[in-house]
Amino acid sequence: MRWLQRLGGKRQELDLLPDWQRLTYVCMRIGPRWWATVCQGGRGEAVEVMQALYDQGAEFVFAGEAASAGSAHWQLREALGVVRVERGPQPWTAYPRSQGGDVNVQLLRTSFEEAVNRDGLLVQHFYEGLFLECPELRRIFPRNMDGQVRMFGEKMAELMLHLEDPEYLKTHLCALGERHRRYGVQPAMFLPVAKVLIETLKRSAGGWGEQELELELEWKNLLLTAAELMGYSREDVLAAAS
Repeated sequence: MRWLQRLGGKRQELDLLPDWQRLTYVCMRIGPRWWATVCQGGRGEAVEVMQALYDQGAEFVFAGEAASAGSAHWQLREALGVVRVERGPQPWTAYPRSQGGDVNVQLLRTSFEEAVNRDGLLVQHFYEGLFLECPELRRIFPRNMDGQVRMFGEKMAELMLHLEDPEYLKTHLCALGERHRRYGVQPAMFLPVAKVLIETLKRSAGGWGEQELELELEWKNLLLTAAELMGYSREDVLAAAS
């Protein structure tokens, strides 16, 4: 297995990548750095490698597949030193399965995987639904949504990866909250956004069946917790919606 990393601040040579365009890979964080390995055996091999690393103690590891390095997860681009970002569908994503652990974390990750892997345009569909449901929010977003769509998709995937790392979430979501306040985001905006996001996830997954009520509650609680870490109190968010 050949692990790739950006070395000495220089772009990683890409001649180690396979000739075909689609990339299947595993990314793992060691300290502050992300490492990646390409899996020529496809998704099955990537999931096996990811799970083996997780079972051996790797805390932050996931599998992915994308149309190209430029449209892959940012963690792969960072490991390879790829600066160019390309348009493309949301990358296929898989997270490890823990033996025991937090059942709610596994439930959330599984539901996210099912949605994003069935609908490569999930984030685009989310924003389409949001602007239809809450047209007054369109003004706080850029005219060209390509960058916003990609950034939100990456943030969602990152949130799922770090659900069990409260210090990481606190640091990164706090900074995200500061940017949201500069854009004029108010507590009253959170629940309408959460509602549309939950409906988009459910629809993209083809429905949640018997787990619908449980998943709706889990996702709502997760998004309220995220709002709190961004500096918007749960009480203010709920009061603004009443």
